Amino acid sequence: VKVGVLMKELLKSLRGLRIKIHTKTFLTVLMLTCSFCAAADAVLIFASKFTYIYGLWNKVGVFSLVCLAMGAVVGALLRPSAVSLVRIADSLGYKERFITAYEALSVDSPLPMQELVIEDALRCAGEKDFGKSFSVMPGKVFFNILIAALALFAFAYFVPITPSEDMQRQEEMHDRLDKAVEDMKREVENSPLTQNQKSEINAELNDLKKELSKYDN
Repeated sequence: VKVGVLMKELLKSLRGLRIKIHTKTFLTVLMLTCSFCAAADAVLIFASKFTYIYGLWNKVGVFSLVCLAMGAVVGALLRPSAVSLVRIADSLGYKERFITAYEALSVDSPLPMQELVIEDALRCAGEKDFGKSFSVMPGKVFFNILIAALALFAFAYFVPITPSEDMQRQEEMHDRLDKAVEDMKREVENSPLTQNQKSEINAELNDLKKELSKYDN
């Protein structure tokens, strides 16, 4: 049997373990991303206790969604290499049986002793369900990091800091601005203007709203 065929057979026999490793990596990256989002959002929310931040929750929501989307993509792309796969398989009670077989299959013509190692590894791979002996749950440290980040977020949200009069004034001003823009949009929508004219006016109103939102002080 050709070396390439045996290599494919060995890696195929570890497919269940590969899926488990990939799942664990995905969950770990996602958990770290959630921790980062919670911590970053906590900083932004805490800062909003001292300075007015226009559209705070919109910013928090968009930032969190973008981070989670990026984390999901990164987690999906981080697949285990063949070397890491056989090393993890060895760590489940097989010492260096699989990495030795993998190295033997990396040469064009394995020696007779190496052929025995390869056969033994294939036999072990066929007998054991590696998918059941490997947990997909991220390590305890990642749960602790997430809990700490969520606690920080809760602290930043619930900490009783009374906003200054200036911040209250800014918030009231922007609330009135938002209401005025929405009222104008409704009037435009109910007007006899063409759809293109309505779209242009609404776009200008949105630009005006964005421009005025920059002046928080």
